[in-house]
Amino acid sequence: MITLLTGDREKQKEYVKQLCREKLAVEKVQSIYRDDLESHTLEEILPFHSGLFGTRECFIVYNLFKHYSPHKFLLHYKDSDNFIFLSEEKPTKELLKLLKENNIPVKSFEEKKKKKWNGSKNFTLADFVLGKKKKDAWLLYRELIEEGSSAEELHGMLFWAVKNLALVLAGETQGMKPFMIKKYQGFSRSFSPQELLEYITHLKRMLHERDRFSSLEEELELFILSS
Repeated sequence: MITLLTGDREKQKEYVKQLCREKLAVEKVQSIYRDDLESHTLEEILPFHSGLFGTRECFIVYNLFKHYSPHKFLLHYKDSDNFIFLSEEKPTKELLKLLKENNIPVKSFEEKKKKKWNGSKNFTLADFVLGKKKKDAWLLYRELIEEGSSAEELHGMLFWAVKNLALVLAGETQGMKPFMIKKYQGFSRSFSPQELLEYITHLKRMLHERDRFSSLEEELELFILSS
């Protein structure tokens, strides 16, 4: 079995140790480094077949393809009895394509980048919805979702905006900044009290019933398209 590993090396090692321990009851994982490849041929230090008594072994080979042809490696080792893990810092597109063509799995331990909260876009989405700019709201919603925003986060922003609009319509503006009052007064011209109540009811219901019939992401998208 061959697997390509990328990302954090310590996490790679822990993953391999755990996998080999569970699959083969093997505690020791043998590592092959650049120095080993410079002083020996790969065939000398990486056996194709299992041991004399059918014992399979686990190997991690580091940055092999800086020194060895991927095509040659696959030709010789693709059907190896042993567990071979190839640790590559930055695999090329060509290498990834070749491995995919040969059904070699890739396991990544890259650090996921945390999404930067883009408050301005979230506020703009709320403005589009309250301004009844349906197409603009939907396009921005899909953009935010693709960028990593959660449906819960965007739902919270919309509910907050609709609640503020209801407060302005009711004349309960204490604590609000003047520019916010002016903005929501502008939106209020497009809403009747009944319509605003329906918005609030719909947003509450979709949150409480999320994933019962469809996901919150889908429900919120339908809400934006129908607003």
